[in-house]
This record gives sequence, C-alpha cells and structure tokens, in this order.
Amino acid sequence: MMSEYSALHIESFLPLELQTAYIFIALFMVGILYCCIAKKGHFRWYSFPLAVFFIAIFSLFQVKEMGETLPDIAVMVLDESPSQSAGERGARTEMASKQLLSAFKDLGNIKVITKRVGKESPYNETRLFNAIEKTLKNLPKERISSVVIITDGQVHDVPKKFVLNNYDVPVHVLLNGKHDEGDRRIVVEKAPEYGFVNSEIEVIIKVDDLRKAPETKARVSVRYSKNKLINVPVTMGSSFKIVLPIERAGENRFVIETEVGSEEISLANNRAEIIINGIRDKLKVLLVTGKPHLSSLFWRRFFKSDASVCLTHHAFFKKNFKQKPSDFDLIVFDRYEKDMLSSKYLEDIADYVRNGGAMMVIDSKLNNTALRSILPASPAGKDVIAKFFRPEISSIDSPITSPLVSYEREWGRWFGQTQAVQKTGSLLMTGIDGFPLLITDKVENGRIAMLLSDSIWLWQRDFEKGGPYKKLLDNLFSWLLKDAKMENSSFAKTKEENFKTSDMMYELNGSKEASNLTATEKHLKHIVAESKGSFVWLVDIPFERVAPEIRYVGKSKKTYGKSFNGKPWIGLRLKKVHIIRDISQISLTSTWFILVFVLGWLIFLWQKEK
Repeated sequence: MMSEYSALHIESFLPLELQTAYIFIALFMVGILYCCIAKKGHFRWYSFPLAVFFIAIFSLFQVKEMGETLPDIAVMVLDESPSQSAGERGARTEMASKQLLSAFKDLGNIKVITKRVGKESPYNETRLFNAIEKTLKNLPKERISSVVIITDGQVHDVPKKFVLNNYDVPVHVLLNGKHDEGDRRIVVEKAPEYGFVNSEIEVIIKVDDLRKAPETKARVSVRYSKNKLINVPVTMGSSFKIVLPIERAGENRFVIETEVGSEEISLANNRAEIIINGIRDKLKVLLVTGKPHLSSLFWRRFFKSDASVCLTHHAFFKKNFKQKPSDFDLIVFDRYEKDMLSSKYLEDIADYVRNGGAMMVIDSKLNNTALRSILPASPAGKDVIAKFFRPEISSIDSPITSPLVSYEREWGRWFGQTQAVQKTGSLLMTGIDGFPLLITDKVENGRIAMLLSDSIWLWQRDFEKGGPYKKLLDNLFSWLLKDAKMENSSFAKTKEENFKTSDMMYELNGSKEASNLTATEKHLKHIVAESKGSFVWLVDIPFERVAPEIRYVGKSKKTYGKSFNGKPWIGLRLKKVHIIRDISQISLTSTWFILVFVLGWLIFLWQKEK
C-alpha cells in the first residue's frame, strides 16, 4: 500500500552545538534593528545584512515522502525429525502447515517464512529453538508478528529463557500427538565406556511408560555375542542394574529391548544399543622364532619393553609346546622353522584366528602348513631377494599407515625381502620392485598381518636415520587386537552411524537421551506462557481441519491465542510497519535569503533618505 506525505521543514547547515547560540544572536540583532527603526535612533546600516545573514543560515525545505506499508512476518517452524514418522504425526504436520499458509494468505499483508528442522540433526536430536533464533537474527525485529511451531513435543533445546521474550511476540506450539499417547521406552542411565576383557561391567537402565500403565513389571532382554541372551523382569520407572560380560577386545555390542506396551505410537525407542570397548589388563603374546637372528632378538626386546605384555617365547630348540592358542591374545611367527609345532597345533591356531584371534607372520615358511588357508600371500619366484630397499606406503586410508605418511621421505632402508603374491586382504606397504611388504586381512572373526621382511630392526638401530618402527608396530598390533581407537575409521562404522537406527538415542560420552512428550510439554508450556501464546493439541481438532484459526491482536489486548468461541486460535501482533521508499525535497533557502535581504536594504535606503 503506497501513501504520500508532504511537509515544510526548517533545517540548519550548522552543527547542532552552535544552532542555539546563533538563534539567540540572530534574535538579538533583529531586536536592535527594530529599536532603531521604531525610535528613529542612530541606526547603523550594517545591522541589516548582519541580521539577514543570521536568519538565512536556516534552510527552508518542502519535503515529499512516498511510503509503503510492509507486511508483518510470521515464522512457521516444522519439526521433521525421525519421531515424526510415528503414526499420523507427519501427515498432521503437513496438513496443518498447508492450512495455516492458506489462512495467512486470506488474512493478507502477512509474509510467512517456513523453516523445516530435524532431518539432518546430529544424533537425531530436534533442535527447534536453535533454528528459530538463527532465523530471527536475519529479520527486522519490528516486523515479526508471531512464531508458530508444529512438533510432536520431542524437542532437545528448549531454553530456560527464550530470546523471543524480548521481541514482545507470541509463540504458538501445535502438538500433533495425543494427550494420552502410549509409548514405552528404554533409558540407559549409566554405562561405562571401557571394560576389561573377561570381566563384567554394570549398566543401569530404566523402562518408562508414558501411559503409566497398571503393569508394574516389564520384560527386558539383552542380546550380545552370537545372540546370547539375558532376560530379566524390570519394574516400570525404576532404575535397574544389569551385569554384562566383556568377552573380547574392541567393540562389545549390546542390544537392550523391552516388550511391547499397550497402544504404543512407536516401537523405535523400545530398543537401545550400547557399545563397550574391551581392553586387556595384560596382553598375552606367544612369540614363535626360528634360528637365532637379529630379527628374533628385536621382537623379544620389543615385547619385553612393555610392562603390560606377558610374553611366552617358543624358540626352535624347544619341543612339546602344550599351551592352547586360546590362552593368548596375539601369536607372532618370526622365521618359523619346519616341525617347530605339530600340524594339529597349527590347525588349532587357524581355528583360533577364525574365531576372533590375532596373528602376525614375519618372513616365515608357513605356506606348506595348516595355516596356508588363512595367509593373505603366497611365495613367488625366489625365496628372498637380498638387496637394500626403502619401504613405501601404498595405502593412506588405513589407520595403520596413514599417520606415517609425513615421515616417509626420511625413512632409512631395509635389507632383504621375501618375494610373494598377494591373495587377499589390504596391501599397506610395498618394497623391492613393488612387491608386497605389509598385508593385513580379516579372517572371519579374526585378523592377520604379514610382514615379508625380517629387517625392521634396522629402523630400531637408526640405520640411515631409521624410521617410525614403534609407531608402525603400535598401530599394527592395535588393529590386530581390535583396539577401539583403530575402529573409528574407514574399517568400521562410527558411533553416530550405529545409533541412527534408534529413535531413542544414547551417547556414552555425555549421557544424552531423547526427551519424552510429557517431560518436554512442561518446558514448552513455560515458553508459551511467557510469550503469551497458545499450546494446542492438533489431534483434538477434527483431522480435516487441524489448523486453528488466525486472528490479529491489538497491542492493548492481553489475550493471545486463547479459546475464542470454543475454538483455538493463533494470535498475531499487528505491527503496521512503514518504510520510506522515496524522498523528494525542494529547497527554499535561496528564496528566503533573497526576500529578507531585499527587504532589509529597502528599509535601509528609506532611513537614509530621511
């Protein structure tokens, strides 16, 4: 709506600080002029131009303004988090938003900004108020008339003090759920991040039911390791302690589920998943070495230097080794000699690896043994190529070798490499003529690594400045032993990906959990009450007409969105904001100056003639 305004303005081109003083001086000079004329006293002719000068410093303007009334702004926020997929929530949200947009359009002079939130939130959190505040920062404060939120009530960032309280703008929340919706969920109240292998840890959980059903007990099952099951009865609303076994190093995954309650809107939060990282109190290593060599001495010293390692060394001259492979966390073969271990024992080692064990092979002749089926490489051509070479990284995506890339140009050389052909696994390093040097592979539930050279000890001796042997071996053994720090990479899913399957989120570091409808409703009502808005359950309105009515509210009225003729309605603050689109001004300063100056000189000439 365009409108026109016209007015006369007197403005001074002098600084504001001097205007008052010059006005008094001008009035004083005009007074002297009047006295001279009235009393026919001794008049000085220069009084005329001086008075005219002081009067003419004020400019006369005729101003024309063209104004336009800008539309009020209503911000509509739609919750699109995963919990909206339960029942008809998503359909109600879309229908309500369409009806509101139509109603805003019929009302006229309203611009609606729609913000959709929740699809890509971390950990499936619904952060509505964060999105609202970011949106409002880019809008003129004086034009915002209302904020409408359509959600299911599961909101994770309800503030104690809402930024809109300073805007004098009503906030309306439309809940697309039912007052008496039933929903049973598992809350993981406490769970450790780490636990020792072959020990037990305690997890504290709670089962909530929003309907507060009369049942006092609920069955909870815990699945882990090859579908092993724990089944226990839990009292509703009370914390319950569950003892879980840590069977292996690395990730131990537990899935906790509760039975279905009555009239549940979603089964997504009947299930929770936690991951406990298993760590070893003592690392038990079996080192099998052939004839005496600097390589064997290196490996023995390497493992002995770590107080957390319990080393068992089986040399070539020892017979009748009887300890079970399952007694060890890691088995290392270095320059293995024929018949050091029986065929049956080697078969047991192969089964040990398949069942989750870890094995490393260094330049060993195991291809004609029972371990052949799990080795990732086989001999090719000459047994050993005897010449110097510098190791090179062939995979920068592996957590084992990627931290070493920056050091590669400074590495010293090795001497001698077994010529082999890769069969399976991942090639991490190459040596002479591009032949495989370091290969890793996953064998069913276990892991294996092959280092096709026995001269890594040259790095330890700082030959030609050496190389990062300790970092390489630490990373390699951490990966073989399924250390958690090596699992958060391209080799495994991240925690965020693991938790995306569940609507009820639990994070080990921070103990975040999704709020239920009842808990969030209380906080939302507090925000709505402070902003004088409305809190409406859409499901209580006929489904074909889910959106409340929209009405303007004057500044003098105190009711905002309360019941009107038995129907809920949304109140908008009427702002009536104007903006100046065009300003044209005609300066009358020259006319004013000429008229006064001419008049003064006429009086001066008249007096002079007398």
